[in-house]
Amino acid sequence: MEIGEYYWRVIGITPSGQKAPTSEVRNFSVKENQNLELLSPANNSSLDFKNNPISFRCKKPNYKSNFLFEISKDSDFKEKIHSTKTEEVSHSFSLLDEGKYFWKVSSLAEDETIIAKSSTYSFQIESVEELTAIFPSRNERVDMTPIDSIKFKWEKNSKITQYLFELYRDLGG
Repeated sequence: MEIGEYYWRVIGITPSGQKAPTSEVRNFSVKENQNLELLSPANNSSLDFKNNPISFRCKKPNYKSNFLFEISKDSDFKEKIHSTKTEEVSHSFSLLDEGKYFWKVSSLAEDETIIAKSSTYSFQIESVEELTAIFPSRNERVDMTPIDSIKFKWEKNSKITQYLFELYRDLGG
């Protein structure tokens, strides 16, 4: 069927060929298949294992629907880890292991047929240990008389490739 608005009714015909009263006229729309837009976690994102449970969210469509959230270890969803139906456009779930995961959302009609699907997104769960500052230590006074710079030190982490150093000054409030 082409996209557009359609009307229908039923007319019964008896064995003698006589027309029975017609049914009421009903209408329906054929619309372009809509894709659901996934919001978070973002595609190819990397998440800290400590941030469990993870909040999965999709953009709210302009129609009423139930949603099927699916999480898997493979992109074909043969190794589903979690699947749930909800009326909400978000769902939280705790993952037990580090690794790569895939997720998608389907919009369901009342009879649970799929109205719309999202793309499949992937994300990585990793444990990132907290960094440990070494020098200067907490509340240490640094004598700047013999030097004109401070060499800050912290423990390196093998999973971290870059560091962002921030320095603040307390100006009394």
